[in-house]
Formats: sequence, C-alpha cells, structure tokens
Amino acid sequence: MLVLAICGHVVSAAVIAVVTFFSGAQTGYYFAGFYLLATGFRPIAAYTSHLRDRVRTLGREVRYPRADVVALRDQVFELEETARGLRRDVEKLTVDHRALELADHDLGRRITLMARRFDETVDGLSDNQEVITGLKAFLRLVRAEPV
Repeated sequence: MLVLAICGHVVSAAVIAVVTFFSGAQTGYYFAGFYLLATGFRPIAAYTSHLRDRVRTLGREVRYPRADVVALRDQVFELEETARGLRRDVEKLTVDHRALELADHDLGRRITLMARRFDETVDGLSDNQEVITGLKAFLRLVRAEPV
C-alpha cells in the first residue's frame, strides 16, 4: 500500500508538471512540488501516531505493570527470602560443625587415653598371670613332697 500511495503521488505530480509545461503556466509546478511534499505527510503522521500510542502504552505499563511482571516480582522476592534463610542455615551449620569437630577431637583423645589404660591393665594382668602360674607350680610341688 505504501508503494501504491507513493507511486500515486509521484504520478499525480508528473501529470501536473507535464500539463504545466505544455500550458506554460508557472503555478502548476508549485502544485507538483506540493504533491511530492505531501508524499511524506501520511507516513510521518502514521509514524507519529504509532510513537504516541507506544509511549502511552509504556507509561500505562510502568504505572500498572502486567500480571506476569507482578508474579515475577513476587517470585524473585520469595527466592531472595529463601536465599537469605539458606545463608543463615549454612552459617549455623558451620558453627555447629566446628563445635562437633571439637567434641569429636575431645572424644578421640579420651578414647585414646582409655585404650592406653586398658593396655596397661592387660599388661599388668599378664605379669600377674606368670606369678599365679608360678604359685600353682609351687603348690603342686608342695603337695607332691609328702608322698
């Protein structure tokens, strides 16, 4: 349609210029120039109208955002709150982890100490076992002499 409208204006201007040339009048050239100038009026007016509608729509969307934008804002807010909560939980777990590491270290130290005491007690029992075995042998010897 744009090409058809432009061609119509150019043909009209050419017709007026040809008629003016053959008639010898000067005012026809002014009309031909006006036709050529008028070729841009309608597209410029349509473009200006389009820009005005677009600016009006953008202004309305800024003042009253669409429902999907509002829903997206709510989701972002919820995700930010969840991220803050997760950060707090991680910080708590880090503190708890450190306390558990200290408790584990203390428990390991206590178990090592108990194992050492157990080894010492067992070593002491084995020494006593030799004494007990020696006493039993002495008692057998003493029982065997009266015979």
